[in-house]
Amino acid sequence: MTDEDHILDLLAEWDEQRRQGQALTPEQLVPDDVAVQQVLRERIAKRQRLSPFLDPPTLGVNDTALQPAALPQLPDYEILEVLGRGGMGVVYKARQKRLDRLTALKMILAGPDAIGEEKARFRTEAEAVARLHHPNIVQIYEVGEQDGRPYLALEYVGGGSLAQQLHGEPMAPRRAAQLVLTLAQAVQHAHEHGVIHRDLKPANILLTTEGTPKIADFGLAKRLDLDLGHTQTGAVLGSPSYMSPEQAAGKTRQLGPATDIYALGVVLYELLTGKPPFRGNTLLETLEQVRHHDPAPLTQLLPALPRDLETICLKCLEKEPEHRYSSAAALAHDLQAFLADESISARTATTYEHLRRTLYHKGLDANWRAWSTITLTLSPVPFLVHLTVFALFHDEPEYPFAVMGATIATILLLISIVLSSNRASMQRVPARERRHVYTIWISQICAFLLVPTVLLLVLPWRKDPELLLVVYPLWIIVTAVTLFGLASNLGLLYIPATIFMVTSVLMALKPSVAPLIAGALASGNLLFESFNLSRLRDDDGHR
Repeated sequence: MTDEDHILDLLAEWDEQRRQGQALTPEQLVPDDVAVQQVLRERIAKRQRLSPFLDPPTLGVNDTALQPAALPQLPDYEILEVLGRGGMGVVYKARQKRLDRLTALKMILAGPDAIGEEKARFRTEAEAVARLHHPNIVQIYEVGEQDGRPYLALEYVGGGSLAQQLHGEPMAPRRAAQLVLTLAQAVQHAHEHGVIHRDLKPANILLTTEGTPKIADFGLAKRLDLDLGHTQTGAVLGSPSYMSPEQAAGKTRQLGPATDIYALGVVLYELLTGKPPFRGNTLLETLEQVRHHDPAPLTQLLPALPRDLETICLKCLEKEPEHRYSSAAALAHDLQAFLADESISARTATTYEHLRRTLYHKGLDANWRAWSTITLTLSPVPFLVHLTVFALFHDEPEYPFAVMGATIATILLLISIVLSSNRASMQRVPARERRHVYTIWISQICAFLLVPTVLLLVLPWRKDPELLLVVYPLWIIVTAVTLFGLASNLGLLYIPATIFMVTSVLMALKPSVAPLIAGALASGNLLFESFNLSRLRDDDGHR
């Protein structure tokens, strides 16, 4: 990574933490590099000079440093002060004259020529909140427009945000469970009315002066009854530490109720430990952790934490949406059971469940699916080649050489055909995945060439050429090791890999038919891989 890339990553982290209500200093971002601290200090100061609207909107918090020179004028509203600003809008504390009540007045920053994305998100928030009437969701009072600038009149919540209250300090387990229970019930209400929040985090949970939590900021909300055109496939929406794995991967069409359940799990984890489960040094590192790393078990960090509460939290944080709670109501039910000292429905995954998830894991890019047809077409070839050579030469002294030559030629031919097919699709596979698969294959080919070479050097094959057939059990072991390496991305390959390992012992006991068995195993494996590749899904969940 270049120095400039490193600076940009640090600025992205500073910006992300700023949006979450935390002002990190250059010293906190990179404590061991004074030179980089100075560059960051200059860059941050420049950004603040050029962008007067950098501070995130924080409803219910008075910040006089944010006061503008002139406040806008709206009929029926007396604007009192600025509560917060963000990249898209500004939030004012205002009194609605007609009803004599305080409101949080949210206005889009851009004027009549506001770009479509900003207006679309503003409209999304208005439509989403208007559908919801729950004591723990910020209510919308009015939608209007002044001088071409849309605005929302929202319920005023005066106690600040949960992020501001936490300060990185853990909360008592029962209090944390009660808070998330309240939020889960509000989220269930939103889901029942067809609204997915998609950006639940402590900064978007406001508190009344009495401490009652209210969910705010539905700017990234998704309505289940609409396909919102301004959310593009592949877009990464949300705050990295609070994103679900499907959000971090840009799988926008897969986002649903399980996405909010995951975020509630992150909030619970942070309430219990003082920090979210994933927070890398850079934004990209955080996204990578969310997608591929497991959270540290809570009882490792907090040995006294009740096991049931850890189980509830980790179930919310499952990587696969189908393994999380089926609904926010189910999460709320378990939290109620925990608080009442009753049995919860969630349980720690059994050994069988871990095994099943491992086998059905499909971590390869969907573009590998392009090989499913070619591997299916080629699957009969290894067995037919070995059957033909066996029929022609099995009684001849040159049989070991003929069949070994046929095996190596077949392997090289099949791999060259597979690698030359569907090149366009393969170019769309992430380079890291291609390197992983190709490196394993190249290693396998080298082993296939070196094993017989070594045997020719050490075995008395001139006296008994059939001794060379011991190469087949060794080749099968090499193939099994290859399959185990690939199974980390395509779990079901553990099955043929295990079969190959076991069969290699049987082949060593019957060298004369070992080539036939090897051909049958190779054909069966190609057929099996074709089936697995065809089941890969793309980022939108389509086959």
